[in-house]
Amino acid sequence: MNKFIFTGILALFLALTAVAQVRVSDDYLIINARGDDPLFTTYAAAMDRSHFFADKAYFMDYFSPDKPITYHSQYAGEWATIWKINNVVVDEIREFVRPPVVVASFPDMAILEYEPFDGLQVQEVFFVYSSGAALVNLQVRNTGEIPYRINLYSVLHLSGDSLRAAGYDAANQGFWFTHYESTVRLHSNLYKGRGYPTDFRNMLACSDAPDSYGIHHGCDWSDFYFAIKRLSKVHFYVQKLNEQAEGPADFVAIQKNL
Repeated sequence: MNKFIFTGILALFLALTAVAQVRVSDDYLIINARGDDPLFTTYAAAMDRSHFFADKAYFMDYFSPDKPITYHSQYAGEWATIWKINNVVVDEIREFVRPPVVVASFPDMAILEYEPFDGLQVQEVFFVYSSGAALVNLQVRNTGEIPYRINLYSVLHLSGDSLRAAGYDAANQGFWFTHYESTVRLHSNLYKGRGYPTDFRNMLACSDAPDSYGIHHGCDWSDFYFAIKRLSKVHFYVQKLNEQAEGPADFVAIQKNL
């Protein structure tokens, strides 16, 4: 771990559970906000789990039809889960059988429900644990009679920037990568000379051991689509990412098969 010089760390964690869904006990907290409802908020960790420098907050985009559900941090990129179900990639909200609904929203957490494929019910809980750690918990239920072969891709996208893969870590079930953040800010000069970290070492991890990992290049999410469907024209099922563990990238991803 001393191979890298870093002054900050960002951890993104994908959790897959077979336990019961998260329930909101008080009905007045349930908002059931849809894509055309005016829910615009930033999610950040509670004060007792935060620090001023390098604090990461996230904007949740659950309404853009041509993108997956994304959690966007201003300088650390976009984080999303891409679905491939029976070799059909579902990477845009407009392709969902039932689009996302925000059941409840809190300052550090959001609970969403959606159906990316017929009969495949998903509860997604996004939680910002601290200034440097966030997680997505997916509870997936197949309520139909058709078995599905699912490839889940947890993906971090930071295009045309300083993103660089730094190695896959099997022991921690995750992928190390680095990125750079300038101290120059649009609205403030408080960061310069005050100890704000610029070189970040990050980990993208999963609660279960990933089945594959890789890096890719491209300026938007459609480029990742072609990476996981690159041979579909000959009906070949792409079962793994490229498993490149080091080098410059626009996407870093881990894959879990269900």
